[in-house]
Amino acid sequence: MIPTISAVVVDSEAPFRKSVRQQLSEFNGIELVGEAENLKGANQLIAKTRPHLVLLELPPRHDEALARAQQWREEYPGLRVFVTSASKSPDQILAAMRAGVSEYLSKPLETKELRDALEKLMRELETQPGPGMRAGDVVAVFSKKGGLGVTTIAVNLAVALAQAGRQTVIADLAFDLGDVASQLDLHPDFTMTDVLDQHGKVDSGR
Repeated sequence: MIPTISAVVVDSEAPFRKSVRQQLSEFNGIELVGEAENLKGANQLIAKTRPHLVLLELPPRHDEALARAQQWREEYPGLRVFVTSASKSPDQILAAMRAGVSEYLSKPLETKELRDALEKLMRELETQPGPGMRAGDVVAVFSKKGGLGVTTIAVNLAVALAQAGRQTVIADLAFDLGDVASQLDLHPDFTMTDVLDQHGKVDSGR
C-alpha cells in the first residue's frame, strides 16, 4: 500500500489550474498540495512541499521548462513529471521524453487521459522497493527471429546468476512458442498466458 500521492500543478492559466484541481479532487489517493503560475514559483513550491508529482505546462518555447523538469528530477529522487501541452509535435514529445518526463498529456486535459496516467503512476509506486530493499536489474535476451538459441542463452544466464547467489527470476515472454520451462524441466501450473487472460484480476498476493 502506497501513501497518498502529493501533486503540484504549474500552469500560467488560472482556469486550467482550476480544472486540474477539480479533476484531482475526484481521484482517490491524490492530494494537490500547491499551485504555481510560473517556473520561479514552482521552484519554491517544490522545495517546500517535496511532492511525488508535478504537472507542468509545456509552452511552445519549451527548453527552459524541460531543463527545469530535468533539474527537479535530479534534485528530488523519485519525483515524477507530467507535462501538459496543446502541441502534438513529435520533436517536442521526444524532447520531453529525453528530459525524463513520465507522461505527455494533451491540453485541454481529458479526464480519462489524466486518470490513466495517474493509475499507471500508482501501479509503479506500488512496485517500488521499500526501505532497505534494493531494486533488481533487468536483462533482456532477444533476437529478430526464432531458432538462434536465445532461450538457451537466457536459461544458462539465469542459472549462472542463481548459482552465484543472486536471487533470479526468468520470464519467458514468447507466450506461444516459449521453451524455458522445458529446458529447466519444469511443469508450471500457470503461465504468463494465464496472467494475461486474467488481466485486472490478479493481485500481488497471487
